[in-house]
Amino acid sequence: MLVRKVFRILRGGLTARYASLRGRVVLMDRLAEDTLLADARSKSRLGALTDAFALKLQPTPNLVLVLDAPGELMFRRKGEHSPQKLEEWRAAYLRLAAELPSACIVDASQPVIQVRRDASRLLWRMAAADQTEVPGDSGPLALHLWTLLDWRFLLPVAQPGRVGYGGSMSPDAAKAIGLLDPSASHIAMDGRTGQQAEFDLVLLSLPNRQLLEKGVGSLRAGGWMCLQIHPQIFVRSGPRTLRGWKRVLERCGFDDVAVYWLVPTLEHPERVVPTDSEAAVKDTISHYSGARFGRAKAPVARLALRLGLFNTVAPAGMVVGRRTGETGGEETK
Repeated sequence: MLVRKVFRILRGGLTARYASLRGRVVLMDRLAEDTLLADARSKSRLGALTDAFALKLQPTPNLVLVLDAPGELMFRRKGEHSPQKLEEWRAAYLRLAAELPSACIVDASQPVIQVRRDASRLLWRMAAADQTEVPGDSGPLALHLWTLLDWRFLLPVAQPGRVGYGGSMSPDAAKAIGLLDPSASHIAMDGRTGQQAEFDLVLLSLPNRQLLEKGVGSLRAGGWMCLQIHPQIFVRSGPRTLRGWKRVLERCGFDDVAVYWLVPTLEHPERVVPTDSEAAVKDTISHYSGARFGRAKAPVARLALRLGLFNTVAPAGMVVGRRTGETGGEETK
């Protein structure tokens, strides 16, 4: 059973990555994020290891559709399990959806044709990268949207001015930026936005070289650049580590460039740790050594810190810099 499970993980994960790298839209019926559900977590160490392997191998989804329907309705439709059990699973998936920045809940109690229309609309909106019109504007603002703006405390300015953003942004992240600046603009690769210096702050999530150049060109002198980085092996252009992106900003003429480690993940940071503070990094490593696989990662992190390589191995973080004048034309390598 374990061999079969590993084979399915390898086949599904590698196939999805290959198709994604070729620029295709990849649709998956099940995601590795299912293993994050309390009832689905493996009790054995080997099972937990294969679950973590599945999460690592699967590409990060741009959009997660959660079909929501009452347990009673699902029981009438299929007659499987019990309404109580189905309602428990429903609540578990809704809690998981609240933790996934790319998740969107679709009302599955509607007729099938309407569910298909809602899902297609969300898919095409994501594929078109049209986030200037933020979904859900008429509804109440969720509290977690404010936590998506925690990075603003890394800047020494109370009011950042006009904001531009781009890259791999979830609808929730775009909506949160709208709280900071209602006139915030999306920096698109194929649009005119970013051709002139018009922003006081540019936030780029998982950028490549072309998007960085676009963002730099749109930033006024004295403005701040914030890069949300998740090191990736398979990148088309640009550095693969926090250290690499720090060097890129320095080469582009940015001052006060700093690196922050976002713990435990880029999407849900509980701590924002300056990597140039050895004491802060050590304290954080000790704090999370009891987390999943934390005990095994802690010695590696301490060794990297001792060798001055922590910015190379840190799993996720933020690189922040201030533009003081005209930037150079160096390429990101």
